[in-house]
Amino acid sequence: MFPTEIHILLIDKDLKSSENIKKVLEEIRLPDHTIYVTLAHNVQEAIRIASQILPQLIITEIDLGSTKDGIEMIQEINQTLLSPVIYYTYLYNRDLLARARNTPMINFLIKSKIGKFEELKFAVELGLLEWQKNS
Repeated sequence: MFPTEIHILLIDKDLKSSENIKKVLEEIRLPDHTIYVTLAHNVQEAIRIASQILPQLIITEIDLGSTKDGIEMIQEINQTLLSPVIYYTYLYNRDLLARARNTPMINFLIKSKIGKFEELKFAVELGLLEWQKNS
């Protein structure tokens, strides 16, 4: 059973992109549940927020413009919190996917396709089901 409040942590260094994705996520409706989306724009902020809100799902850009990328950040977060993850990036390559497989990844999206909001919404619903199954 899902909690009444579902927390999603969205991490992207691009403010405009993260606001657009947040709007899409807030349109997702689950009966008897409220979805809250919290934004983080860098690795340190994301790690701090994750420990505070204990998200049921994390959605992160891989390139965060830092010495750590999104995959390394998730590995650090997973030392204390295990939330399913949806990664997205402009730059797909097999090495990234191989590294992401060592985390609780449930989906890997190409950022240009996130504009196809149905794909993102479907990925989020899968992520929440995965969290529910493991809780």
